[in-house]
Amino acid sequence: MTPTTQGFAWEGFFRALQGDFRSLVGWLLSVLAAWLVIRWLIGKARQNGWNTGRDEQFPRTAANRVALIVTCVVAAGFVWRAVSVTSVNRMPRADLDKTGVYQQMDTNIQKH
Repeated sequence: MTPTTQGFAWEGFFRALQGDFRSLVGWLLSVLAAWLVIRWLIGKARQNGWNTGRDEQFPRTAANRVALIVTCVVAAGFVWRAVSVTSVNRMPRADLDKTGVYQQMDTNIQKH
């Protein structure tokens, strides 16, 4: 007899993506910090009379676009990872007695 999944195992899904959530938050905070520093440096340079002869908004627009592209790539990578976790059948299955794997693990830990 083969164990089958009783619906979608959300707990297993979130446990499988736990490290990816941390990476996502870290990357997003890094992009935000870099974007703010770059915009601050552009503002300081403009106050000191820096002028490239180009459009005044070009450096800020370029910084905004780069930050947006990096954020979209990071988010797309996270979504790709979430889809691969759900599609590769890594979700914990219910055992023959219909209890979830993590529920059995918690029961075993409480016994000892």
